[in-house]
Amino acid sequence: MQFIIFIYNRFYRLIIRLIMRKRHAFLLLGMVMMAVLATGVAGCHKPEPEPPFEPIENPDTTGISFLLVLPELQQEPKELAKTTYDGRELAWAAGDEIYINGSDRTHRGSVVCRDGAWQATMPSALEADGGSYYACYPGGGAATNAVYYSEGSFTVSLPSTYTATRGSLGAPMVGVADSSRTIRFRNICAIVKLNYTYAAPDTVVIADSGILAGAFTASFDGDSLWTVAPAGSGSSAVTVVNPSFQSTIYIPVPEGDHKLTVGNRGMVSSVYMKAGYVYTLNMGVAGRLAGEFGVAAGRTVHFSQGNLRYQASGGRWRFASRQSDVVGSGNANLGSTYGGWIDLFGWGTSGWNSGATYYRPYDNNTNVEGYNPGGRADSDLGGDYANADWGVYNAIENGGNAAGLWRTLTHDEWVYLLTARPASTVGGVADARYAKASVDGVFGLLLLPDVYSHPSGVAPLQNINEATASFSDNSYSGTQWAEMEAEGAVFLPVAGRRRNREYESPLEGRYWSATHHESAFAYATLFFSGNVNPNLTQQRSFGFSVRLVCE
Repeated sequence: MQFIIFIYNRFYRLIIRLIMRKRHAFLLLGMVMMAVLATGVAGCHKPEPEPPFEPIENPDTTGISFLLVLPELQQEPKELAKTTYDGRELAWAAGDEIYINGSDRTHRGSVVCRDGAWQATMPSALEADGGSYYACYPGGGAATNAVYYSEGSFTVSLPSTYTATRGSLGAPMVGVADSSRTIRFRNICAIVKLNYTYAAPDTVVIADSGILAGAFTASFDGDSLWTVAPAGSGSSAVTVVNPSFQSTIYIPVPEGDHKLTVGNRGMVSSVYMKAGYVYTLNMGVAGRLAGEFGVAAGRTVHFSQGNLRYQASGGRWRFASRQSDVVGSGNANLGSTYGGWIDLFGWGTSGWNSGATYYRPYDNNTNVEGYNPGGRADSDLGGDYANADWGVYNAIENGGNAAGLWRTLTHDEWVYLLTARPASTVGGVADARYAKASVDGVFGLLLLPDVYSHPSGVAPLQNINEATASFSDNSYSGTQWAEMEAEGAVFLPVAGRRRNREYESPLEGRYWSATHHESAFAYATLFFSGNVNPNLTQQRSFGFSVRLVCE
């Protein structure tokens, strides 16, 4: 006998719930769909629900329930688990396999989606079975996250490593049916959706305070359930390999309390993730720090994870791995074939040939007027000459690896950032914007985001907003700084300066703006033990630090 699956439309309501903790927002989207296995001929399509929607806490026992979380990226369920999700509707794909078990709890056969229809591979003994049937998806076997039925419960083994596949959503489901052979499916996992606004890194690691991978069981009582619990020890981290071609990653996780960290960034406070719901994590641009900083009324930016660097021999741009990292004396070696890194640049030296005489990042001529974009004394790193901005023109390896994602602050934005923006009260100081500090022995300027809560276990900040304070007034270890960084703080290290090919290391930080000043000068921000000055004007040929931002 051959079983054919007929899938017809029946929609249930969508549930949307917004959870906010601190500055993170999470949208919970529930999508309930129903598919019925019965005798007949049909395609393998599960249509999208249509409005109006109503919230429902528990999926109806007569339908398939999918709970979708909001970040984008999905694991590869391999040959036997190819259910796809395009952000609007879920559809069975060729190769999807559902295992069918009889009332005696033995595997009786399976149905496989081929050429738009379901084909059964079950012995005739199943038809004579008068009891309940139990269905598993993905079918046990070659599937990455295969589900098995045994002794009254289902077991799903979630792997600790996935290979990403575009549009694939191998959401584990189980179902139970009576003698009518109508099988009602339920999701037994939540889905985490990593939503990247740039090409994701080649390897994404998701860590948890609990367990994300391993064996989990789902038991039930008739048509009602369903408790999901770990069946043994498991892994607290999941690695997703080769997702860089796409911006959305989907990962099934067991129902329960989760506190997720993606890469080196904490993204989710403790959240109960319910089976059948999708939880989205909006990842933003790679290399973007969490803190938001006002740079004008109603406009905020995020700083990059470290100062900009360049390697001439490979034509490579990247951010320093840590905020406190500087190249130092290696900047004296700059040249067109230099294999090391530099992080001090003449103004507007993005590598874009605007018509300026000196536009390459390794240029070091003292003819300051040769650095004018387009040969114009009044041009900024914007408008027609925006490509002279390092972040606009270049793809930065660990900053999204695409042009146009970053930019340099203007002079007015530096002034607003340091002197005018509203910010939190910290240590009794209203509008706490900055403080001099040292991090792991490196002097620099510590910027506090618009909303900031100082970690309780870290020494309080001293001399906030005091331009004449000393760098030694606040001293933090790498561990202490990590706690402050997690709250959104930014650190601009003292990196010295370069005159022609000569590196100088005064205890000063000098950071370019995107704004010109007269024919041979441009605005920069200067800080040292005696002052914090966003109105510095300097010759464009000098090599200063560059710290990029994104919106």
